[in-house]
Amino acid sequence: MKWNDCELVYLAGDTQFENVPKELLNPLKRYTNKIGHAPRHDVWYDTKANTLFGLDLNWRNSSSKESSIVEDRNKFIRCLKGTQYVTANFSLLKGNRVENPEMIHMQHPEFDKFKGSKILLVGGGPSTNSINWDPNEYDHVWSCNHFFLNEKLKNTELAVVRVGDEVNVSSNNKVFHSYMENSNSLICLEDLNNSDRFAKIALLDKKYPDRCFYMHTRYRGKIGTLPRLLCAAVILGAKEISFVGLDGINEKSKVGDLANHSFETNKINTGTCNYNLYRRHYVMLWDYVLNVLCLERKVKLQNLGEGNKYNLTTDISRQEFPLEKKDENK
Repeated sequence: MKWNDCELVYLAGDTQFENVPKELLNPLKRYTNKIGHAPRHDVWYDTKANTLFGLDLNWRNSSSKESSIVEDRNKFIRCLKGTQYVTANFSLLKGNRVENPEMIHMQHPEFDKFKGSKILLVGGGPSTNSINWDPNEYDHVWSCNHFFLNEKLKNTELAVVRVGDEVNVSSNNKVFHSYMENSNSLICLEDLNNSDRFAKIALLDKKYPDRCFYMHTRYRGKIGTLPRLLCAAVILGAKEISFVGLDGINEKSKVGDLANHSFETNKINTGTCNYNLYRRHYVMLWDYVLNVLCLERKVKLQNLGEGNKYNLTTDISRQEFPLEKKDENK
């Protein structure tokens, strides 16, 4: 099997390395030494970058840049970046905390409506503005960060909005507060690391009481916010999840370039602009969603951005959950 020019060379459970190409046996042994045990997950070979990777890489045995998982499943809750991180960052929110091996989150009474529902996730990637999608075809729509700058989204009732570090929530941001004051959206506070995070939480919780909650997923890939919302939607029991604007970057993208963004017209590429790294992270995302999260939960997935030139899920979704054609006669 090959996804995004990455070949599956070791299937989880094949402890004898029987099907591993001979030329990769020594690299696989080095990979095994790095993670500290026989691989518990699939191992992939990036044919363009000549490297092995997989879900056994985590923040403890490798860098947070090359891995997409905080910690092993059975250690996540008790590790430094598990419950301790949540307690240190979200203690201002007083709701009941739910801990499971894939996500630590504050319980909210409205979460019950997501069970068995049809959810659309809308991100800032270019496919959000380049294709047609109808929010009315879904039970709930979730989005993130600067959603309120998008012409279509600012007129859509969103069930969940994720607000991170980059969003200015002061009273000066009238567009953001205008949207929030005229909606009933739940506010997901996640990945807050700036020094003003406690003031941000306090402000939002006071201004929009009973609407704020936090979440902290074991999955922590370097490809943006929407994948974490995707994981949360699966964990909270959605039966069908469609997504748009979960795309990636161009092969020639570099830091400082003008990003092709559907929310922020003048957004500049910052942080990681390594195309090979992005390819691998999308492989790890779908390996995780399909072979970890969806092992215990049956979920229909649809990549509405399939075929967009920036969409790094296309090669995977066409094989694993191809986009269904709409019946225009319905």
